[in-house]
Amino acid sequence: MATNTPSITRVLNVFKNDLQDTHYEKFKFWFLLLSGIALLRLIIFILVLLLAGISGFFITLGASKDPTVPFGPIRQKAAGIISVLARIMLFSLGFHRIKMTNNEVTRTNVCVVGPHTGLMDSFFVAWYFLPSPVSKFEVKSIPIFGSLCMALQTIFVDRHDAHTGPHSRKACISNINLRAKKDSGFPRVVLFPEGT
Repeated sequence: MATNTPSITRVLNVFKNDLQDTHYEKFKFWFLLLSGIALLRLIIFILVLLLAGISGFFITLGASKDPTVPFGPIRQKAAGIISVLARIMLFSLGFHRIKMTNNEVTRTNVCVVGPHTGLMDSFFVAWYFLPSPVSKFEVKSIPIFGSLCMALQTIFVDRHDAHTGPHSRKACISNINLRAKKDSGFPRVVLFPEGT
């Protein structure tokens, strides 16, 4: 008599990295660590990150602080350096080739990206989209990352202030709606929906 046991299909868990612990991976880890290549790549990453932060500072120097006013064309072109620097940072950390399959038919002004699993996601999104992300207000005060966010015309939201102020949730929704229009003059808005 045959029993009907249900077949279980494996579901991809996007929140877990299944790293293969093979001899090759162990050799590669120790070789990169002991040869100094890993340290050199880390130093390059830090230097380029500092350069990106300085670039962000100069891009926003004298710009309007009003989140409803887009940068002019010169500042927007200058912000393109952040995209280049983000790609260099990814390369220095081992992302040498990034295979892309772009099935995008039309370019909308809002892009929802998820899940946001680490810092590398941010560098990839900055390189590929050069977007105007939505971020918590506290990021604005982080050295380097704050100036990068300002240069990307980030929409800041204060999670503790629901209704008033320029960084409230209500103002955030209003800014997203404004920037979602094709003729807004802003770069594409990128949302990480699992954000708090």
